[in-house]
Amino acid sequence: TLVREALELAAGSPQIRIHLHPADHQALGPQVQSLLKELALVGSPEVLPDPQITAGGCRVETRFGVIDQQFESQLARIEEELT
Repeated sequence: TLVREALELAAGSPQIRIHLHPADHQALGPQVQSLLKELALVGSPEVLPDPQITAGGCRVETRFGVIDQQFESQLARIEEELT
């Protein structure tokens, strides 16, 4: 779900790089391949295992910027908005 939300925000970018925790990358194996096929229609996607990403989260990089969908980042944004 987090990856889909991030991809919706990144729509329109021909270059998309998705970073996932290595365990998530492995667990999502067939889904990752399906996602790559879908995204290949609009650009050159990459899905990479990244040990710096916390389990369950993701980070999407486009030429327009970075969308950090890690839980810690989302909580920090919420905290910032509340203060």
